[in-house]
Amino acid sequence: MTLPPSLPTLAPPADRRFARDRTEAMAASIRRCSAMLDNEQKALLAMIFDRGNTLEQVAQLTGRHASTVSRQFGRLMRNLAGRETAAAFGAGRRLTPMEAAILREYYLHGVRQRQIARKLGCTLYRIRRTVLRIRRAVAAGPDRPSTV
Repeated sequence: MTLPPSLPTLAPPADRRFARDRTEAMAASIRRCSAMLDNEQKALLAMIFDRGNTLEQVAQLTGRHASTVSRQFGRLMRNLAGRETAAAFGAGRRLTPMEAAILREYYLHGVRQRQIARKLGCTLYRIRRTVLRIRRAVAAGPDRPSTV
């Protein structure tokens, strides 16, 4: 079977270069955030990236449905790839333990601010203030100093 001429068989070099750059950026983001991941997230990434397991194999190993594993993996990768996540955890050494816990719950687990306040026993104001500081740092960009 041959493909019609309108469908290219290989991606143009620029597209491959973009994909490689994006993959390298994702790997750097994962390395930066690895200390903030919980054991379950680390295990999921290790099974997929280090051992080369498929999502179906991970589902069988963990006793979960494949779609659940797929959603968890997709959410984790989206969260790790976000600019705010990279900024939040790039500044990790300047964060208090409470701020680190807030950012971990918000950016990596996708928990709502009100739920984070209940879980950590702090005010919703503190959660919002911490998230706003990170958003301001992202908006300031890498060249301008921020308040984080």
